[in-house]
Amino acid sequence: MNTGNHSNHGAAIQRGFTLVEMIMVIVIAGILAAVVAPRFFDNTVFQSRGFADQVQASLRYAQKVAIAQHRNVCVTFTLPAPSTITLRIASLNGAASACDTNLMAPTGGAYVITAPAGIALNNGGQITVAWL
Repeated sequence: MNTGNHSNHGAAIQRGFTLVEMIMVIVIAGILAAVVAPRFFDNTVFQSRGFADQVQASLRYAQKVAIAQHRNVCVTFTLPAPSTITLRIASLNGAASACDTNLMAPTGGAYVITAPAGIALNNGGQITVAWL
């Protein structure tokens, strides 16, 4: 008599991936690693962003010093590699005063920032931040 119950006493249910599926996953992961990995290890993007942040912080520092000391502060950008940024301050008050003294960094010494290797400024020149 058939009760409608079907049982597979002899066959065990197996779950998992086939060998072909596993190999395909490994191949796809290898291709993605070959394409994406160089972007993770390229340090130039991080260095250029860090240098841009340092330039921005230097300009803000020059502005604050000019306002606080009522003197002109000059920011000089040099182009030949390595690119540098130098802050100088006028020794006298007044808008016509020339920047003739190196501005001291908060950590001591002249305020000079040097670009990392492979990073360069596009334009050189000088900016004067007036306290007025």
